[in-house]
Amino acid sequence: MQKKHLKRKLDLYLEGNASPDTTKQVEEWLSDTGGRTPSFPEPLLQEEERRILADIRSETEYPLFYPSREEKDLKQAILVGAFVCCLFVVLLMLLHH
Repeated sequence: MQKKHLKRKLDLYLEGNASPDTTKQVEEWLSDTGGRTPSFPEPLLQEEERRILADIRSETEYPLFYPSREEKDLKQAILVGAFVCCLFVVLLMLLHH
């Protein structure tokens, strides 16, 4: 494939505008390893995995699932307050019996 045709086809593919034939051709070309098995050092694979997961998390995390420090402190204060109130009610009930 000539360089200018390859660039044009890759551009169409990357933009999502390639024909089914061009898509198949580009994907076959990209998956052709020439009979070699690609290998990467384990630390490089682990670092790349962490980077990809961080990218995914940055795009998909919602504050609802990962509350801020202030929200955590407020929830903890509410729970402690509710616990103290329950203890107070129990003590009052025990004193009246």
